Amino acid sequence: MKVALDNHAGVIIGAYTPGELSLVVPRQAVGTGGKQTVQHSVILTSATLHASWSPMHFGELEDAHFTALHELDVDVVLFGTGERLQFPKPGIVAGFYSRGIGFETMDTAAACRTFNILVAEGRRVAAALLIR
Repeated sequence: MKVALDNHAGVIIGAYTPGELSLVVPRQAVGTGGKQTVQHSVILTSATLHASWSPMHFGELEDAHFTALHELDVDVVLFGTGERLQFPKPGIVAGFYSRGIGFETMDTAAACRTFNILVAEGRRVAAALLIR
């Protein structure tokens, strides 16, 4: 499923299929720029690609996996849970709310679409995406 045009200056998601993300990455984000395909879970902001996020499946998630997200300068975190919607423990969500960061949970395809829309609007957003 193609989810966006590739004419934006920030990191955007070009396509998502279970097990693979196609990203359009500006040179300043990772040094090389251009299209990049990843086959592992990632954390994205409009300006950065955190090349790998260790959990591959929802069942592997621990509270510690979300710690790095607390330090990002964003207003909202989109959590893509894979092919189907699953909800994290309430304590994980509360950790974001207590810091004034919004936290939205959705399946990964919806998170990809929403990320691109918010990036296009100039919003400070991060996406933590499980791709399997």
